[in-house]
Amino acid sequence: DVIAAVGRGSKVSDQAEARAFNRVLGKLAGQTPINSLAPNTGYTLGASSILNLIALCMEMRQNVLFPTINVQLLDKKLGAINLIQNVPYPKKIDTALALGSAFLGSNTAIVLRRSESAEVTL
Repeated sequence: DVIAAVGRGSKVSDQAEARAFNRVLGKLAGQTPINSLAPNTGYTLGASSILNLIALCMEMRQNVLFPTINVQLLDKKLGAINLIQNVPYPKKIDTALALGSAFLGSNTAIVLRRSESAEVTL
């Protein structure tokens, strides 16, 4: 339902991440909402993984996607991605992918799935 991208704001890394989304998702890349906390928090290296995880838990609980702020114009080299920009986006989220990345190949991908059987509190 949503991908919490690393989105660190570097042309090289953002284009590589977008290429991966387009390659893996195909036509769904333009339909799957994507957001990034990095413009809100700055690029936090290894902490980006846990921040994306916490944010996704909050988004799932509140049924709203946090926006990627300060986006003025998307680079055409990013391809057909559905970046949630500048304003929150109401959406019920059942499944989410949180991505994280740091230098020297420290990468994470965590899939979250809503559970109807248990209440999760933060």
